[in-house]
Amino acid sequence: MKNDKLDIFRTSMFLVTAMFGVGIISLPKAFLNGGYLLSFLFLGLIGYFTFISFSCLAISAHILGENKREMTYFDVCKNIHPSIGILLEFGVMFGAIMTCNIFLKYITDWIITILLPVVNLHLSRYWVAAIILLLLFVPSIQKDFKRLQFAGYLSIISFISLFFILIYYFIALEKPNIPIKPIGNNIAAGIGPLLFSFSAQMNAINIFNRLKNPTIRRCFYFSGLAIIISGIFNFGVGFLGYFTFRNYSNIDIISLICIADSPGAKMIQETWDKKLILSKIAVFSFCILLSSGYCIRMNPARRSIMNLLSTIIKKEFTEKTELQLRILFTLLIFAINYIVTVWNIEADVLISMSACTLSPIICFYLPSFAYLKATNYKKSLFKNLVILNIFCGIFIMIFVMYGLIFQRK
Repeated sequence: MKNDKLDIFRTSMFLVTAMFGVGIISLPKAFLNGGYLLSFLFLGLIGYFTFISFSCLAISAHILGENKREMTYFDVCKNIHPSIGILLEFGVMFGAIMTCNIFLKYITDWIITILLPVVNLHLSRYWVAAIILLLLFVPSIQKDFKRLQFAGYLSIISFISLFFILIYYFIALEKPNIPIKPIGNNIAAGIGPLLFSFSAQMNAINIFNRLKNPTIRRCFYFSGLAIIISGIFNFGVGFLGYFTFRNYSNIDIISLICIADSPGAKMIQETWDKKLILSKIAVFSFCILLSSGYCIRMNPARRSIMNLLSTIIKKEFTEKTELQLRILFTLLIFAINYIVTVWNIEADVLISMSACTLSPIICFYLPSFAYLKATNYKKSLFKNLVILNIFCGIFIMIFVMYGLIFQRK
């Protein structure tokens, strides 16, 4: 295993790729809702508190993992209290299923509105969602993540390609005669995508286990570097998208630059790119990216269901039974995702629901309490920052829930 260990920079890059996801494409809309100034401040605050959260997990794993096997997110959080283990299983299960819902929703929408018209083919939402799930069935039941490692590399390529495409549009396109606002009209709605763009707590400890010569100081270094790199790219995508397309950024950036009759696409068609070639490259790569992410996030959801079932019946499963249950629970999650997608529930609603419920628990509460328990509540300056992290999570839950209920139009 020593040959698998990585230096701080490479470990940080793994953590950055774990943070790439569906939140990225909603960042321009988040800047529109919150305003460029407040969104920048919230992006910095969420990035800072995410750094504290990553550090809490890494330090807890370092302390609890001495003379033991490599720790996981579940091991660290279970140390808080034995009952946390069961609650965490429910949280992971619902969180992963909700994330899969969001991914499938975006893939289905993009295929129907962007990719199918290219080949002059028309299919209903029922058929498109069913075909996608059929294609994802075999990779989704896989237990070994090594077969899906390409997703990490693909996410980097997709993200960087979108970033440079937006830089080109920022330079080449004539901006709409609409002022950009420092403070938006729906601030709470802008927090969900910002939170999603930093969320990787479930994978942070697994990545930390690959760090060469892990120490508490190196925990801070690798967490901080990952947050800085991710924060720069996230701000770039959010601000460039909002500044370039202004009030037209009221949909996700992929739809904005790809759907032929959208204001953003019409702006692009005034340049050399009449056929929206760059935009279609972006949407195709993101469909592959989210498909890979869907398969990866299926495993923790299914694993949590199996752990809960094993706890109830107090029995370990044989290899044959486990395979049968993997297939059964995969089909169950597919059914849930299919129903949500066919109902065409807006992705923004799903993101906001996650941001005001499960995300703060997984991203802020549990890592903070895990650190406090692992250090026996030892007094320190960092302890005060950790306690502040808990209150940050409470604020996010209340604020986003308020926006979801009262500010949604």
